[in-house]
Amino acid sequence: MQVGNSVLSLQAQSVDDSLPIQSSWDSFADDFESFLEANFHEDKMQPVAQEQPIIRRVPTAKRSVRTRKVDVVPVPRPRPLTREQRKRLHNRASQRQWRERQKGNVDLTDLMRDDTQQTLTLTVMEGPPQVKTRQDVSNMSLDEFAMLTAAYARKLGDCLAELTKPAVAPSRPALKSRAAANSPALDQLRQWTQECSSLRVFLVVGNPKNFMAYISDRLDGKLGLRTCELGTEWYHDLLASMQFTEAQQQDLMLLRRLFYGKLGVLARERKECLKRMPFGAAATGHEVNGRLAEVVTIAQELHDVTAAEFQTKLQFTSAYRRGIYTLIQQAMSMVKAFPYVAEKPQIFDMLAAERGELSARELMQPAGLDNIEHNAKWQQIVQYLATVTADNLDLHVPIVIASS
Repeated sequence: MQVGNSVLSLQAQSVDDSLPIQSSWDSFADDFESFLEANFHEDKMQPVAQEQPIIRRVPTAKRSVRTRKVDVVPVPRPRPLTREQRKRLHNRASQRQWRERQKGNVDLTDLMRDDTQQTLTLTVMEGPPQVKTRQDVSNMSLDEFAMLTAAYARKLGDCLAELTKPAVAPSRPALKSRAAANSPALDQLRQWTQECSSLRVFLVVGNPKNFMAYISDRLDGKLGLRTCELGTEWYHDLLASMQFTEAQQQDLMLLRRLFYGKLGVLARERKECLKRMPFGAAATGHEVNGRLAEVVTIAQELHDVTAAEFQTKLQFTSAYRRGIYTLIQQAMSMVKAFPYVAEKPQIFDMLAAERGELSARELMQPAGLDNIEHNAKWQQIVQYLATVTADNLDLHVPIVIASS
């Protein structure tokens, strides 16, 4: 082979076949022993590297990186929670979420706590008082609910007859008589009215489906019209029996306008959520995942709108029943409506028609106000509830709305 001007001559070394096999093996053994002596002598051997600790990088407050040695300790696997522990944690979380949603609804906050063990004492039946938990009321049958409603209507009717006697109270049930204010019948009326109202709130919060089913029919077990089939004459008689003052009627109409304005906001929010709902078949797997995430988000928003609507209706009920109504009118509405539970918005709609007010459909329109302004107006009703206390619960508490 020629490289440049140099000539490299490679000569193959021939193997001498005449050497015995043992001589060749001894030569190889001597050479291998010399190789081990030269490279793996004890003095030249390097120590075996010890196991190095795990190095973990820890970020500091200055966003620099430093290292430190840590010992990795195996973390024991936590024991699974028992069924009772999971239930307790779920109840605590639900209570916190409910309290966050119900901030401002001062009047009914205690009754609307998401606590199935909250109790209610019923004294209307003969014998010892009955203590019912939220769960008991939620599981109440139609027969038991109807029996209790009939008992409260009968007892409240007796109290009203005692309090509205000419020698005890004036013709208009406003509790202006000193004799009526000191009457034992008034204490019983207050107690039973509170129990009946709390019973209904327990049921509507704990099991709204059953509550709507129960109040849709007669509660005396007799055949007759359903609640939705009651005509205007029935509501007109009920409205006449309430004997609202002019100041009460003005507050009821103001509450009605703000209530339907708030419902209109929630209806528009629900409509916007439904518009964003994706339709049609997805072409790729990536598109399927994207649509699924979008549907989950929209479903949560719809759930929040429904919860806000439910809360608004409870605040509306609290405002007129415990703020605008007097104690006598609270009891009168239960007694005169029996064996039905009247649909209160329909009573107010009839009063609005008599006073020339706008319809519910018209009030739910924006009417030149955006959603923020409608929500701000309703927030004043929420603040109004804080003015309803045990000291003025029997009286009409006027609604004062700041001018915008």
